[in-house]
Amino acid sequence: MKVGDKVAVMCRGVLKSFSVIERETANFWIVEGFKYRKKDGLEAGVFDGYQIKEATKEICDKYQKDKMIARLKQTNWDYLSLEELTDIVALVSGFTIMRSPIGKE
Repeated sequence: MKVGDKVAVMCRGVLKSFSVIERETANFWIVEGFKYRKKDGLEAGVFDGYQIKEATKEICDKYQKDKMIARLKQTNWDYLSLEELTDIVALVSGFTIMRSPIGKE
């Protein structure tokens, strides 16, 4: 990695944010004013601190997926109509759900 590269800032394997390498020394990368060791990406001088990794496509995609899942978990499904919920379930399930014929003429 080098100055200007996008990195994933992680703690215990959980993505906390994305940032950019600001400076580089012989042994460290500087990100948001914090030093990370080049040999393993761990925060310097801190036990059980943060770690940086190259922001690969896989890491970025997983972050987006986790954000979408969190958004869905926060959705108040009670405000949707039966038809809207049926369409969502069909989309998620991958098949069409038979709609109730009651009330249809």
